[in-house]
Amino acid sequence: MISSFKYQMGYLYLGYKESKYYWEFIRIFQRILIMSTFLIFFDFNSQKGCIVALILLVYAAMAQKVNPYENIEVNRIELYSNLVQIFTFLSGAILQSFTYIWIQYFLLITIAIFNLWLVFYLVIKMIPNAWNRFILLLIRVKCIRNLKCMKKINNNLKK
Repeated sequence: MISSFKYQMGYLYLGYKESKYYWEFIRIFQRILIMSTFLIFFDFNSQKGCIVALILLVYAAMAQKVNPYENIEVNRIELYSNLVQIFTFLSGAILQSFTYIWIQYFLLITIAIFNLWLVFYLVIKMIPNAWNRFILLLIRVKCIRNLKCMKKINNNLKK
């Protein structure tokens, strides 16, 4: 019974520590809270940004304490991602209240820099893994070709 449940619902907690199987439900609840905030505070951008930042801060603190992922690097990526989101929402909330154009440009540029930094960090972390998989694929393809070549040689030798 338990193994069939794991088979059916395994996608919900794949990558989590076995004792932290429930973490995906916490993530779903976080997203529901964020979407509810957007719906409730439709016209209040500053309040909306601050409340979403608070939800993300609580989630980041919980994730940092629990470390739900098996891979340490994934826990670190989760933390960095949450911090960039918190900064983005708080800066967006502050951005609404300033009338000075230079402050708005400064905040927009810093938001862009932090988000680009996160994208570059993710790409740098993914490239070695993707490169290793690509090399393994090339080796497999080469081995398959070599096997075909070996079969042809063996067939020619038998004749």
